[in-house]
Amino acid sequence: MPLFSLAYLSTATRRMSDDDLLDILRAARRFNTAQGITGMLTYFGDTFVQVLEGEQETVLALMQHIQQDTRHRSVTVTRTREITERAFTEWAMAFVNGDRFQDEAGVHPGLAPSFSADAILAHADRADALMDTLRPGLGASSSIGASPSA
Repeated sequence: MPLFSLAYLSTATRRMSDDDLLDILRAARRFNTAQGITGMLTYFGDTFVQVLEGEQETVLALMQHIQQDTRHRSVTVTRTREITERAFTEWAMAFVNGDRFQDEAGVHPGLAPSFSADAILAHADRADALMDTLRPGLGASSSIGASPSA
């Protein structure tokens, strides 16, 4: 069966604490490991951007569940496609906390408002570019990654 990749973005309904994000990651990693799904989640400001990879039926079923989650709204699928190989092979759910990444990377705070769901929707191709940019750094710092299958 061919592999499938889906990317979406959404807006948090409230500010996510570190504990909130850890709860999301623990549940995602547990479920994704059992279902053969890999991917990456970023959180920056109030915006989530996520890529999911796996069998199409499984990814689409997960997406239906994600759309019902009350911790976010305005869930918008930005890309779906068949893929020949996974981009996040070792990760049940990689994670980038963009707020911390911004601080550690020395990104000027004035740039933060431009990373919003509306800005990404206006340039959906940039969401793919963002994931491509962040993927090589997984595991390189405290704000990027964690144990791949934890």
